[in-house]
Amino acid sequence: MEASDTGLPAGVVDAVLNRGELARALNRSEPTIDRYLADGMPCLSEGTNGRAWEFQLSACWAWLKGRERVDAERASVAEQAVQQMRLALIGGNDLADEDRALSPKQRQEAYDAERAFMLAALARGDLVRRAEVVEAFEDVFKTLRDAFTTLPDTLEREVGLQGKALDLAIKLCDAALTEAERRVNALSGGEDYKQAAQ
Repeated sequence: MEASDTGLPAGVVDAVLNRGELARALNRSEPTIDRYLADGMPCLSEGTNGRAWEFQLSACWAWLKGRERVDAERASVAEQAVQQMRLALIGGNDLADEDRALSPKQRQEAYDAERAFMLAALARGDLVRRAEVVEAFEDVFKTLRDAFTTLPDTLEREVGLQGKALDLAIKLCDAALTEAERRVNALSGGEDYKQAAQ
């Protein structure tokens, strides 16, 4: 996805948006936008009674992408620590050592078992093309994203959820979506699920 000189995706015009418009543009709920504001997302002017919040789309997009990069770096560091700990437990120094920790006979048995399993799965029709699996996950993820982004607003409106309970609902929905996005991206080899889901 190419970026324009504003940092926005190619073809997206920079604009000043109100809170509701920004929530729709970023595919987030309005309570999530409020949480982003508390976390430091920039705004041009704060809303008051009779006056709407104003946001520069490019500045908010840059802030959100920066936040996502920090989250991804944190997840990468955590995963590296997990892998290093696993290797330390078997006395190795790199991922190849996991395999070398097995005896030649154990390795051959593991390879033979995996090959037999794959051939049986192929014969049963259990193997599915990767592209089909990715497409199915992206369709499901779009449905989940639509549900999760509106859930906090629905809870606020329909059952009067407020305060810390509403903040927790927003946090849990966002965490679930972030984890689902990470897993879909990992499955698709890093493709941007948002392109496919829109």
